[in-house]
Amino acid sequence: MVFVLGIMAAGLYFYFYHLKKDETPATVARSAFREKLPLIAEEEPPPAVEETSEEASDDQKIMEPVVADQKDPCLEVEALVKDFFLFLNNQAYIQQISPERDTFETFVRIIKKLSRDPPSPAGEGLDPRQMVKNIFYFFRVLDDTEIRIIKEITRHEAETLEMNLAVFYQWLLPVAPCPDPDNIRPSFSLVYAFSGFFTNTIGGRSYLFRRSPLLRQLVTYYALLSIHEADKRGENTHGLDILPEIRSLARAMEINPDLRLKQIYLEYLETLLVYYQDRR
Repeated sequence: MVFVLGIMAAGLYFYFYHLKKDETPATVARSAFREKLPLIAEEEPPPAVEETSEEASDDQKIMEPVVADQKDPCLEVEALVKDFFLFLNNQAYIQQISPERDTFETFVRIIKKLSRDPPSPAGEGLDPRQMVKNIFYFFRVLDDTEIRIIKEITRHEAETLEMNLAVFYQWLLPVAPCPDPDNIRPSFSLVYAFSGFFTNTIGGRSYLFRRSPLLRQLVTYYALLSIHEADKRGENTHGLDILPEIRSLARAMEINPDLRLKQIYLEYLETLLVYYQDRR
């Protein structure tokens, strides 16, 4: 659900920034992956240093490159978040649910509820009661209106689902530290908990299997990336083994005709597969 909530926060990036430039969705999505979303955060080699000719003047030797009109991506995304929620507030399907409801306030409230009572990413085999709690998790934590709003947003904004989730992952786990002016970004421990919930528990899996194949595969994909990040940080506290899930997801994505960025997903999954096989 944390990833699904991202549709509310990330759709803005494409509705208000890219699509207004008349770019095709596929072009925009590919740019977001390649330029804004290094999904496998391997160390990049330092930029090459150009050799200076002996004949170059002293002024030429001390000149530094100038980057024109460089925007702060953190501030840009945060500003667009507010714009997107204003956009949602005016949509007919939101008005029909609750005309006076502010979607940004709803988003903040949902994040706080999930943070106070996160799901368990493991342990169902040892405690059947935990399995039952996981199966009914969202119905225990969220009210009916909040669940309905999330379902309606995922249904009406399905066309840009891939792009939305790609950008949301960047908002959720930014490569560089970003400020959190509204203090709403979930902690990494919460992201890890939901990632394990969706990939390692009957409750989380059953929730995803009631969704569309596209949403199920994309949420699983980003959950695996988040657990991989936990591995690299030494914070995979439950020892979640994602190698079998990587293989299973790659097979499912390979035959899904609705994925616009199929090749990119498969390339990253292959990178993860090699990463974990080498450590066996």
